[in-house]
Order: sequence, then C-alpha cells, then structure tokens
Amino acid sequence: MPMPVAEALIVGGAVHGGVAAARRAVRAGQKYKLADCLQETTLEFVRTAGVNVPDITDTTDALVLLGEAVENGDIKIRWKDYPGPREALAACHRFVDAALVQILQREAEIGYKLVEAEIEYGDALPFKFIGRIDAQLKNNDVRELKTSGTRRAPDFWASFQLRSQVLPLWAAEDPFSLSLVQMVKNTTVDVRLFHLPVTDGQMIAARRMLIDVADGISSAYFPARPGYWCDFPELHQTPTFVSAA
Repeated sequence: MPMPVAEALIVGGAVHGGVAAARRAVRAGQKYKLADCLQETTLEFVRTAGVNVPDITDTTDALVLLGEAVENGDIKIRWKDYPGPREALAACHRFVDAALVQILQREAEIGYKLVEAEIEYGDALPFKFIGRIDAQLKNNDVRELKTSGTRRAPDFWASFQLRSQVLPLWAAEDPFSLSLVQMVKNTTVDVRLFHLPVTDGQMIAARRMLIDVADGISSAYFPARPGYWCDFPELHQTPTFVSAA
C-alpha cells in the first residue's frame, strides 16, 4: 500500500517550483512570465504528489494523471487544510503570484548567482556532502523559501537548515548573509521576509550537529529527533530570525 503524501509537502514543492521558474528566468537575463511560472507550479504539484511526468508539459494531462493515480489507489494524499487537489493547487497559484509581486521584484534588482542549485561542501565537513539551496543572490545572500500555516517566526529547524547551507562559504571565510521568505497559507497570501544574523559560534554549533547526525546515520541510528534538540536552545547557539521591514 502506498504511504499517504502530506499536503504540506505537495504545496511546498509546487510553490518552490513556480518561484524557481521565475528566478531561473531572471538569472538568464529574461523577464519571467506569470503563465510559465504557474504552469511549472502545476507540474511540480503533480510531481511532488508522486506522479512521474518527465515528458509532460501540458498541465491538463498532468492533472488527469494525478486524478487517475489517486482513483486507482496508486497515490494517497492526506489533505488537511484543503478539501482536495483543485483547492490546494489554486492556493499554490495564489502563493506564487504573491511571491513574484512582493519578493521576486526586489530580488531581481540584486540578481542571482545560484537558483535551485547543488553545492559541494569540500573541506567544510570531514565527509563528502552535497547540499541544495533555493537561491543565492549576487550579494551572497542565501535565501530559503518556506510555506507556513501560521504567522510565527521560522523555527529552529529553518535556522539550522540555512546555517548548514552556508557552511562552505563560512569555512572559506567568504562574506554571506541569510534570509528566509515565509509564505503564510491563508485566504489572503501573506509574504514575509526574515533575516538570520549568525555568529561564528552559531555556525560551529550547526556544523557540530550536522556531523553528529551523520555519525549516527553511519551507525544505522536514525533518531526521529536527536536528543540535543532540547528546550534550552541558548545552550546550542541558536540564532533568532529578525523580521525585515
């Protein structure tokens, strides 16, 4: 029996796909088109749900395949905030449209070094590791995109992810900054930008925790939540997100 796919995973993947399409166009020196971004949003919605659509560009065909897979029981989706795929996809389109207006225009003024790119860690870690970042602007701002069900500031896991992504830059003593675009899943889309100031101590802590997790995995130990994520984040050099004006 197929495992149910979480709604948040599908929505997050779809929004990432649509925003990435716009960022790639800007990086190539082109003006992004909303229609193209929404098409990629739909295709990524279907892909993240579990439908293999490598050769399909028509969104109608992709949605038909998703409906058939669900009807046949090949894919199960656990819906929480939306009645079904049609409503969830409509929300994804609203999120992408809002992001392009509120965030992408500002990013385009700076320009992109990387978009949805893999990064080599080199000597930053004592083992071979490849990471992936949503975007790196030309001013070396590494930016993550997150969908959220609440207006709370991003959590510890988001800060750990961002710090982990810039370990190669930090190890090379290259300047960088960290930020996160939060899209609150609501009737009206609320797009917010957060900055994450970090110290060397906080970067060292993130590197240590990443190595600890890797050591556990190499020993066939896969904890759902490693023991050092306790209720006292100050002991682990946890930075705090700051809302941008």
